[in-house]
Amino acid sequence: MTEIIFIIYESGIKIGKEKGFYYLKSKKKEVLMADFYINVFLDDAKLKQVEDAGVADQVIEIDGKKAIQVGMTKKDKKKLLKGYDGCTFDDSNACVLPEDGENKLMAVISEVKSTDCMKFAITKLYNPLAGRGISGRGSGGR
Repeated sequence: MTEIIFIIYESGIKIGKEKGFYYLKSKKKEVLMADFYINVFLDDAKLKQVEDAGVADQVIEIDGKKAIQVGMTKKDKKKLLKGYDGCTFDDSNACVLPEDGENKLMAVISEVKSTDCMKFAITKLYNPLAGRGISGRGSGGR
């Protein structure tokens, strides 16, 4: 571990932590290292959307397919698991959202022009009142 820290120090890369995310800052770009990820696999239309948003440099290859990864915290993971019943995480702490969730996330990425968008995206993806009736908690209409 000390060797890695020394190499990072010598290369001029700075390490920072903010709300569960570790950042490696270099002169070129900022690299996001999160606890959990959402994998968004890209077809031609989504790839065009990613290029238009200016985040094409963050496209990676997962199992031979082009994808982008959106980092998230443990709290975001809990909210996603509540919001999407079929959402499961693999060994690399990554999940794939259902189509409607993926479309919402892509819209947020296009809007904020960054993959570091979970603070905003979680408000679109997670509805805490989903599945509750009109006369739910706090309504007083007994």
